[in-house]
Amino acid sequence: MHHPTQLDRIEAMLVKISAQLIQLENTMTLTEQALVNLQTAVQAEEDVEASLVALVETVVAELNTLLRTNTVDATVAQAITAQVNALTAGTAAAKKAFIDLGVAEAGVLSISGISPATVPVNGPAVTIVVTGTGFVKDETEAFINGEAVKTIFVNATTLNVPLVAGFFTGVGVDKLTVGDPDVPATVSNEMDITVTA
Repeated sequence: MHHPTQLDRIEAMLVKISAQLIQLENTMTLTEQALVNLQTAVQAEEDVEASLVALVETVVAELNTLLRTNTVDATVAQAITAQVNALTAGTAAAKKAFIDLGVAEAGVLSISGISPATVPVNGPAVTIVVTGTGFVKDETEAFINGEAVKTIFVNATTLNVPLVAGFFTGVGVDKLTVGDPDVPATVSNEMDITVTA
């Protein structure tokens, strides 16, 4: 009966580590592709953040599973951890890039209120304060009846819309929205501006 020698045990360990390295190599290929996809999407300004983040999360989960389910060599474990960190940082950077592009906010721009909501026809100059969520500096603009108007970004929840005297020329209800003119999907809900005689 053959008893495993120290050499046999080392050989078995090397085989196991080799298999783990192959697994790691396959997962790292997915990692690299995920990061390439993130970079491509950011450059193309495409609204695909959710699917890319899902891909990154899947790869990270695979890496973490590899760590949990195998007694990996320290060098392999370090390589896996480095990949997880790179993906996490890459995803955070991509999210910021999407926000900078105004893409990440698509579908979440919302107006909760405007002040004043009632103005006189042919009245004096007025600044309408718009409150809501998802406003992005240099990206979010206000629109009245679909026409872009001057917009001053205050913060992610406040915009100022200064209007010249006589802007409202007819009695009735005008519609104010906000959005990113470069990304049509970012148009918010409408708020009424009542114009009185």
